[in-house]
Amino acid sequence: MSCTKGAFSTKEGKRRVTYQYDDGNTIAHEGGSRSWRNNNPGNVRGAVNRRIGRDAEGFDIYPDVQTGQESCRRMFESGGKYYNYESIRQVLGGLKDRNGKFVNGTAYAPSKDKNHPDEYARDIEDWTGLDVYNKKIADLTTEERDRLMEAIKRREGWEPGKVSEYDRNGRRIEKTLSGSKSIENFEEDYYEDPGFTMSP
Repeated sequence: MSCTKGAFSTKEGKRRVTYQYDDGNTIAHEGGSRSWRNNNPGNVRGAVNRRIGRDAEGFDIYPDVQTGQESCRRMFESGGKYYNYESIRQVLGGLKDRNGKFVNGTAYAPSKDKNHPDEYARDIEDWTGLDVYNKKIADLTTEERDRLMEAIKRREGWEPGKVSEYDRNGRRIEKTLSGSKSIENFEEDYYEDPGFTMSP
C-alpha cells in the first residue's frame, strides 16, 4: 500500500491533512502541529522531493515522516540548496545582495515569515553544540548533520494530533491492537517518537 496524495482542508476549525492510498483507504491527520500533519519535520516548502501535496501556506506534504526527513536533509548535502552557505546562521537568515538586502527565497527561516533567525540560531547552538556562525555547511560531518536535523525538527515544533483511518467508502475503520490500546492511540504514540533517523 502506498500513499499517492495528501490534501489539506479544515474541519470544524481544525486543520487537517488527508492521505490517499492506492487501495482507496485514507488516513487523516487532524490538529497537532503543521510539521506533524504534513509528515514534514523541517517544515520544508518547495523542495518537491516526493512531495504529494501542499497545505494552505504552501508547505510540503509528504507520504511519510522518513521522506519528509530526507527532503530536509538533502538541502544541506552536496548539491542541495544550502550546501555552499557559509554558516547555519546564514542558512536561517538568507543571502544578501551587493546592497546588503536579503535575497528573497534564500532563507530557511526568513524574518518576513515572522521567524527570528537569531533566536533560531541560538537554539540550534544550545541544542547541538555546533558553531552556527562560522562552520560551513559543506564542512558538517554526517553526525553533525544528524544533530542539526534533530534541532530543526525540535525548533519547528512536533506535536501529534488525531489520526483517523477511513475505507474507500468513507467509513471509519476501527482497529484494535492486542491488549487494550486502540490503533489510534498507538499511531499517536508512534508519531510522537518516529525514530528520527537521518540517514541519507
